[in-house]
Amino acid sequence: MDKIFARIASLFFTPIYVTFFLVSLSVHWKFWVTLFILSDDHIHQVYPGVSRLDLLQKQLWDSSNLEWSILGWLISIVGTVFFIWIFPQLIGIRAFKRAQLDKSAMEMVRLEVELKQQDEKEQILKKKVNIIKLEQNVVAEEVKLEDTQESRWKKEFDDVSNNTELFRQMPSLTSSIYEHYGLIRGDNFRVNTDFLAYLDSAGLITIDQQDERIFLTDKGKFFIKLYQTLNKG
Repeated sequence: MDKIFARIASLFFTPIYVTFFLVSLSVHWKFWVTLFILSDDHIHQVYPGVSRLDLLQKQLWDSSNLEWSILGWLISIVGTVFFIWIFPQLIGIRAFKRAQLDKSAMEMVRLEVELKQQDEKEQILKKKVNIIKLEQNVVAEEVKLEDTQESRWKKEFDDVSNNTELFRQMPSLTSSIYEHYGLIRGDNFRVNTDFLAYLDSAGLITIDQQDERIFLTDKGKFFIKLYQTLNKG
């Protein structure tokens, strides 16, 4: 039974039959009002001597007014043809095309926004990479400069170590810094003035004239390190 009803439904519930039914419903609206809404008393009062069945038949096909009856069914047929075949061509397909174009335009806008965001991300990433490279270059230059500076200091120390007069006074420098808290002179202790002048001019120390103290610079600490290494050797 289900297959039979499904077959009947597939035959009658098609776009053509449904459209024809809806158009006919609008054209013959009086028929449906009479069939479902008007009561028998109302029909007898408005149409004396006419039964509901006769009135329904007359509303569908009035032989006394053939032109209007034919026109009503022609309108139903023409309306069905219009809504099934003509309307989609005039409105439906154009509307579909318009919708597709709008959809494509929105997709293009979305892609443009995504590409712009991606481009901005790439620009930010490039800037970060450039900053990292710049920092690496700065660090490399600092290391290079430090190596160059220490190499220069090493050469100067070698010159000092070959100068017997200067080199034999190095203990007075270490003694001043590490035993006498940087004092230039004290009880039974004194840094030679000429040696002090050399240390100052060579950038190994800074002098506090008021307290008569000396402080090692980075270069001075480097010299002390090499001096201690040389003595241990």
